[in-house]
Amino acid sequence: MNNTERAAKLKMLAQDGLSSGSDEQYRQILEIAEEMLSAGDENPIPHDSVYLAILHKLSQEYFRVFYVDIRTDTYLEYNPYDPGVTFDTEYEKEDFFLQGSKDVFTTLYHEDIESFYSGFRKDKIIRDINDHGEFSLIYRVKHQDGYFFANMKGTRIEGDHDHILVGVKNIDADVKREKEYLINLAQAKDEANRDGLTGIRNRHAYLEYVAELSRQIEHGEVTSYAIVVFDVNGLKAINDTLGHQAGDRYIQEACRIICQVFKRSPVFRIGGDEFVTVAKGDDYVNIEHLVDQIELMNSRNGAHGGIVIAAGMAKATGVADIRTVFEQADARMYEDKKRLKKNR
Repeated sequence: MNNTERAAKLKMLAQDGLSSGSDEQYRQILEIAEEMLSAGDENPIPHDSVYLAILHKLSQEYFRVFYVDIRTDTYLEYNPYDPGVTFDTEYEKEDFFLQGSKDVFTTLYHEDIESFYSGFRKDKIIRDINDHGEFSLIYRVKHQDGYFFANMKGTRIEGDHDHILVGVKNIDADVKREKEYLINLAQAKDEANRDGLTGIRNRHAYLEYVAELSRQIEHGEVTSYAIVVFDVNGLKAINDTLGHQAGDRYIQEACRIICQVFKRSPVFRIGGDEFVTVAKGDDYVNIEHLVDQIELMNSRNGAHGGIVIAAGMAKATGVADIRTVFEQADARMYEDKKRLKKNR
């Protein structure tokens, strides 16, 4: 293959990389290929120099590059950190998969040993490349007193079924950015689902919870639960006579009471003075007793002008629709609210 043919093949490879959404390294390879084509065979560029230039470009991202013959497991290796590195296409090393397993053992982070050796198998690597176009293996490499994350990736050059390209890159910065992003995302989601006044989950979180509960019911993971709806009596009178700050404290104290009784169940504030909880497990088994505790507190507080909380409970039977169960509980809460007002 002459210089022009090599460059044409190189250009095709780079264009394939660009069409699949690859990054700046492919653009740089394409530039080198264009230079080779423009020079032609009259002024040939030594192919060793060309390959070294290409690999140096790739090494901006990868710190190891391997060209592996999967028929014989022989391979060529490029190490950009070796000051005396050359890329002699005539020199091959033996048994890529066995040697790779040995080389990584001393630097592999102990918690990743099992997963690495489970993933770094020739049959699995070839299968992944055949099925998905590439394989990827993430693991940690010991470094000083800690470790960094590395990503080994491999693919096949278009039209070449006898070889694979394998690169290893340091993705520690990417992993840290991803972790930071996920932490920020979780915090943002938590803030979006958190009621600012009481600190418990809000209506948005309740709707998300109900959606997940519906999925669990559909898959048979949950077969019984109860919904309890609460309403804080007398809030309007507190706001009108003592002001909204006093009303806020009233809501906070009511929330504390509900959460103390239903300590094993999620409690949501779904309205100004309205709360809801979904009881499963032990709280479902003891649901009548827990609702009775609310009623007992109402009797004590009502005698001294304290907080009174109306409550309505409904149990789910079979695969009852969650909205129907909620509406039953809500209707019973309003019945309880009327009863409590009448008795004061």
